[in-house]
Amino acid sequence: ITAASRGRYRIGYKVVSIAAMAGDPRHVALRLQPILNELARSANESAMATLFDGRYVICIATAMSQRALAFAARVGARLEAYATANGKVWLADLGEPALRHYLATVPRAALSNRTLVGNDELLEEILAVRQRGYATNVGEREEYLTAVAVPVRSRDGSMVAAMSVFGPGNRFDSDASTRAVGLLLRTAREATQLF
Repeated sequence: ITAASRGRYRIGYKVVSIAAMAGDPRHVALRLQPILNELARSANESAMATLFDGRYVICIATAMSQRALAFAARVGARLEAYATANGKVWLADLGEPALRHYLATVPRAALSNRTLVGNDELLEEILAVRQRGYATNVGEREEYLTAVAVPVRSRDGSMVAAMSVFGPGNRFDSDASTRAVGLLLRTAREATQLF
């Protein structure tokens, strides 16, 4: 907010720019696509970026692993926030009233035998995500899929996207996930300069 004249204020260009990006996910996707391409190449697994609509995460950009066996995410796919690493990052970013509202109003079904559906267990996981700065998904939505995700923030600290690396659980094990978390955190810090 800037002073337009004595006693009068107007929205500054930075706020208008951020609002424009939020209104059109293509801006966020276009800025993140080259970063996702490099992330998938460096991790040697697939990568994606998502936005959140209050219930689902929406895939806005993807980059495929060059491996013969790779999982793919479809741009435009809506995925259950409670059962994905990207979604848990978004849920961890919610304020307490919004998180309570989500837990009280969004129905959750077990998508695998590892899906967290109870309020207590999901809340415990979200608090852990807040503390460590990244989220995991080990077979919670798709039985053989493992993923790790981090928030992408603007320079002012607001979350603009979630970004993840994912692959088959038998290959993308805890060691590979740990390496991917470091790569994701560095990449997300670099992406901040774009927003």
